[in-house]
Amino acid sequence: FFLVGVLGKINQKISYLKREKNIIHISEFNQIILKFLEQSAAPFIYEKIGLKYSHYFIDEFQDTSKIQWNNLVPLVEEALSVGGSCLIVGDGKQSIYRWRGGEVLQFLKLCNNELHNLSHFSNNIKSLKINYRSGNKIVTFNNNFFSFLASHLKPPYNKLYQNLNQKYHHKQKGYVELSMLDKALKDVVDETLKEVYSKIKSSQDDNYSFSDIILLTRSNKEINTIAHYLTEKGIPIISSESLLLKNSKTVEFLINNLAVILDESDYLSKAKLLEYLISQQILKIETCNIHQFISTSSKVSNLQFEKLLNNHNINFRLKDLLCLNVFELVEQLVRIYNIDNKVNLYIIFFLDFVFEFAVKETNTVSQFLQYWNQKKNLASIIIPSGMNAVEIMTIHKSKGLQFPIVIFPFANWKEDLGKEKRWFDVSSFFSHKGLKNKLFNLLPLKKEIKNWPILFQQAYFNHQEDVILDNINLLYVAMTRPKERLYIISNSDPKKGNIYKYFENFIIQSKLLKSTHNIFYTGEKTKKVCKNQLIENIDTSEFISNSWRSRIRIKRKKYFNKILK
Repeated sequence: FFLVGVLGKINQKISYLKREKNIIHISEFNQIILKFLEQSAAPFIYEKIGLKYSHYFIDEFQDTSKIQWNNLVPLVEEALSVGGSCLIVGDGKQSIYRWRGGEVLQFLKLCNNELHNLSHFSNNIKSLKINYRSGNKIVTFNNNFFSFLASHLKPPYNKLYQNLNQKYHHKQKGYVELSMLDKALKDVVDETLKEVYSKIKSSQDDNYSFSDIILLTRSNKEINTIAHYLTEKGIPIISSESLLLKNSKTVEFLINNLAVILDESDYLSKAKLLEYLISQQILKIETCNIHQFISTSSKVSNLQFEKLLNNHNINFRLKDLLCLNVFELVEQLVRIYNIDNKVNLYIIFFLDFVFEFAVKETNTVSQFLQYWNQKKNLASIIIPSGMNAVEIMTIHKSKGLQFPIVIFPFANWKEDLGKEKRWFDVSSFFSHKGLKNKLFNLLPLKKEIKNWPILFQQAYFNHQEDVILDNINLLYVAMTRPKERLYIISNSDPKKGNIYKYFENFIIQSKLLKSTHNIFYTGEKTKKVCKNQLIENIDTSEFISNSWRSRIRIKRKKYFNKILK
């Protein structure tokens, strides 16, 4: 009840702000339209739109929510009744937005010609059987793998994958490779990253460009891990998630410096600053107890902190730094710590960010730190289109796209049962108390409730089926993106997840794959005939940063030319 009360207060505040600014959030539109529909079968807005449009095209229908579909039905019904049409396109195997309200069941009912809102109209259902994207070995592998996974689903979901038999269009064979890393490895993450790097270099040796390669991950956290590793290895990357400036440890280090200069009692920023200096071996500490050193040194005044840095040959002069504007201050910090000894895109774009602030806003450190906290989730490195770089994105963002080579690392995650919550009508359990109003309770769908009364059991088992379908659909979307090569890198570590069992069980029963050690493959690698015309990456050996103050001189004496008189 406390949480409901807090949510109620938050909702009141949001409602007040919306009234004050005269705005409606776009996410509310469907709810507002639904309320109008409940009051009238054909509201005024539908009469106007219905007179204008007679033909409708609805794409990605498997991700359409119940509310969205119910709002569209009056329009579609009106169009069909006057000789119009409605083309609905979707693929239940690519339904991966259930968490956003997507309802695949209503799509299946349409496909199976079962009872639905428009059942009184004639329909024509077509199933597209030809795959125009992938090589034949990739298509065959996916047909076999996902037909095998159909046994993990119950009706009606199992019909999506039962006897999956797509035909291939391309004559090119294609190549599929599944790497199963042993759970006994010391660091599964590190081994996965090494495998990723190896696949990229192997593809490069076969004349593929970096831009031909895409890495797909389950979450943004994995994107950051991969991006950091590949950047250190000198592989150019493109990723809207990983290229945020805030993800750079060096940018964070510079921000911590500004925070310490502004407030000497900011001990946390001092501790993070020292931790960075030690990890980068800029500050070399002889003591074995580094944590104690950081704890003690972070609680001193700024003057003492300055002496500490000076004693380690870091020319940190607080008095001089306080005289600089915010852009010069950041640039001077880059020089003081020798961060400019190699090119760092994060630093270059961060300096641009600081300069833009200094020109448009003010030049104070406090104002800049406030501005940074507002903009840090948006500020990122901008990579021009056509750049020869490996792209990294989540499976959700890749839907509808295709790439010559797909590398799918970390293909093992937890099913996430128990995170979702649902409202239950529990009035019947308190009927003896003579309640006048219905009583609802918000409960997590955890394993425990499958032993509760039938109401809760059914909700849990339905949720379990939905989660299994979500995960199989995620695998399907990821593994149907490639045109020529598919690399899957999984691991048998149960602590990381249980999705690996799908691959493990398939390998046991499949005669399709050849194997060497823990690598299973089908098809053959072929060299790319020609390379794409791409923007050449500009490599710079050093980052140039010099203070203008040391290069400008003002003459003290004024000279008067008598000839000009």
